[in-house]
Parts: sequence; C-alpha cells; structure tokens
Amino acid sequence: MDDPDTEPDDTTTSDTSATAGQESDDFRPGGGGGHPGEEPLTGETAAQVEAAALEEYPGATVVRLENDSDAVYEAHLETAEGTRVTVEVGEDFVVTGEEGEG
Repeated sequence: MDDPDTEPDDTTTSDTSATAGQESDDFRPGGGGGHPGEEPLTGETAAQVEAAALEEYPGATVVRLENDSDAVYEAHLETAEGTRVTVEVGEDFVVTGEEGEG
C-alpha cells in the first residue's frame, strides 16, 4: 500500500500513449510524403503553396509541403495555437480545403 505522505519517485515515468514522443505519419517533419505517391515540394511551387497556406493560417509553422494523392498539393502546418492541420492547395495555388488532426 502506498504511503500518502511519501513523495513520488522522480525516476518513475508514465507513458499514456503508445506513440508518446513520436510524430504521426501525417506530420513527419521533412523528408518524403506521408502516403505512397506523395513527394516533397521544392522551389517556386513550394514557395507558392507555403504562401497560400500561411495566408489562411498566419503565424503557423510549416511542417511539410508535398504533392498529394487526393488534392494537387498539401501543406502540413502547426498553427500558432498548436493545432495540426493539413491545407489542400489547388494547381492555381488557391486553398481548396483543409483537414484537421483528429
């Protein structure tokens, strides 16, 4: 039985999630795309997709930019509030949709 007057052992850790400390597949920084057929964006295309996404989410951090199997381009962002969102951008570099992390 635990003594209520005893301090917890500082070396004890509790892992409340099977993925604690790991990035989800959809928000893996840098590197390749999150799904087969998706490739990282570079150059002017990346700059335009980033600009469109950040216009929708000022102050967000870009995690990854890629072409997409469902939309034309995706920008994976972390908002200033810490929420992760995927912004879908069309070939005309206009935001066409978004997906939040559930």
